[in-house]
Amino acid sequence: MISVIIPVKNAGPYILDMLKSITSQTYREFEVIVVMDPSEDDTGEVLRKYLKTDSRIRAFDGPGRGVSASRNLGIEKSKGEYILFLDGDDVIGIKMFEALIDAFGEGDEKNRIIMTSCGYLKEEKGNDVSGEYLFPDGALTTDEFI
Repeated sequence: MISVIIPVKNAGPYILDMLKSITSQTYREFEVIVVMDPSEDDTGEVLRKYLKTDSRIRAFDGPGRGVSASRNLGIEKSKGEYILFLDGDDVIGIKMFEALIDAFGEGDEKNRIIMTSCGYLKEEKGNDVSGEYLFPDGALTTDEFI
């Protein structure tokens, strides 16, 4: 299972698209952990509504000490074998989770890969900038990491 950890703050304009891109994945074994620091927009409202639509999404109040502290809280709450970090304004390709799981391999190759990275596509529409993570574009094995 993949644990998707998302720290959010003032992500109201983006969070719905991000959550939809996650819940539309072809690979279905995942949980979403949203760690929310106090926002000055409608992030909390949008999130509370979406929580009712998918039981795989859980939300926690963040520690209010920035993105790293929020990610650490997400790690503590995670139950998955794999961890994926996203930001509140990210949108991901529909087969991203499937591609990530495939990158980790099976049998003798499984668990040799300990980290992957993904390509990123940035889109600009007027004053709005959005992006979409694509498929894995790199992998790091245990031998390379050490």
